[in-house]
Amino acid sequence: MPFSSGVIRTGLWIGLILTSLSSVSGQGLLRYESLTGHVEAGVSFLDLDKVNEVMDGDGFLQFPSTYFAFGGGITRLNNKLIYGGSAYGYMTAQPGFVQNLPRLATLHFHYANLKIGYLAYLEATNPEQPIMVYPTLGVGGGLARLRTSPDSLANYTPYTTFGINVDAAIHVDFYVPLQRVREESRPAVMKLGLQVGYLFSASSGWVIDDYPSDPDIPLAPGGLYIRAVLGMGNLKQK
Repeated sequence: MPFSSGVIRTGLWIGLILTSLSSVSGQGLLRYESLTGHVEAGVSFLDLDKVNEVMDGDGFLQFPSTYFAFGGGITRLNNKLIYGGSAYGYMTAQPGFVQNLPRLATLHFHYANLKIGYLAYLEATNPEQPIMVYPTLGVGGGLARLRTSPDSLANYTPYTTFGINVDAAIHVDFYVPLQRVREESRPAVMKLGLQVGYLFSASSGWVIDDYPSDPDIPLAPGGLYIRAVLGMGNLKQK
């Protein structure tokens, strides 16, 4: 992957920023309680060098390193503690044909994780429209599926593997108040966010062990990602 060193450096910077943000003093912060559901979408940069070596040797085009990811989840905020869960799927990779030969391969990734974080920074000049910055650490698992076809027809041969991953990210959320449906109901909000993170996947757990030309193809979906977030829920001061 041409930018693998840059991805590693980015991962190290994320770790440093997470550490520095976690040390920010929370004295004087307003206290909030919130529950929101959200969808998120963005670009992910995966390191697929090893599987591409096998695909190239078998006459398939190589998979790209940039993927579009879409997902959603639920986030709970209680004072400074943040926790929740999310699930994601990557767009199918379909490089195309090789020199007009009908060889075709597709690749899918799906995973879910549970996250926990800590409110590190709060800007609440307008208490109804706070801006929150926080790091999270997530643990979960998922599956990868490689399908190959020597003649591009419907007779794909599927290969599936599973594994565990760890997710570290920085989130920036901006809350916009919405009109209440009932006066006694909790204040409704729309959440606009951005997150930058790195997905770590142990290659030993994401291995296809029955592929004909190579019995140990690693399909670990690790790499840098950037995602935009749109959510709705409630937010109130405690």
